[in-house]
Amino acid sequence: MSFAIRAFLAAVLFLSSAGGLVVEIVAGRLIAPYVGMSLYTWTAIIAVVLAGLSVGHWIGGRMAGPDVDRQSGLRRLAGALALAGLGSLLALVLLNDLAVGLLSSGLGQVTIVVLLATALFLLPSLFVGMVAPIVTKLAVDAEPDNTGAVLGRMYAIGTVGSIGGTLSAGYLFISWIGSSGTLVAVTLLYAVLALACALLAGRKT
Repeated sequence: MSFAIRAFLAAVLFLSSAGGLVVEIVAGRLIAPYVGMSLYTWTAIIAVVLAGLSVGHWIGGRMAGPDVDRQSGLRRLAGALALAGLGSLLALVLLNDLAVGLLSSGLGQVTIVVLLATALFLLPSLFVGMVAPIVTKLAVDAEPDNTGAVLGRMYAIGTVGSIGGTLSAGYLFISWIGSSGTLVAVTLLYAVLALACALLAGRKT
């Protein structure tokens, strides 16, 4: 696997990890007008996003089996990223109707917050969580004699991407284009990454 492909995989991991944390930051801003910006709100959002990422990592690990080569791995990455983008966009589209419906349901405040956060942001987090294991498997395959260093490098890239996403959402994008605009931007990012993976999967070299 060429250096360019390895660099591309690292970029996919960095940017998808950043997108996942941008969604987490934006989530609080989006549901705050309906349920407030309380400790309950942030607790629910953080727990839901982490749950989604955890399940996504598990599924992604199952998808990154020993039979997965570069082409099939890239196709699976394209699918996961496309679904992450769709889930992010649906969260924006469904926000108002779900929030209004839950607020009129007579349920308790904490229950409403947890259900709203889960309905809107579990799937985007799950799908983007599938990316890291697949990317890491492909990276390890590219350097089979250097597994430990590759794993450490990929974990570091994902973590730095998450930090970058948190900072860029909190200090840049929300103030520039608003919460809804930021979520649309993440959707577009996932779409571009999915398309790039799909195109690269179609190449024979």
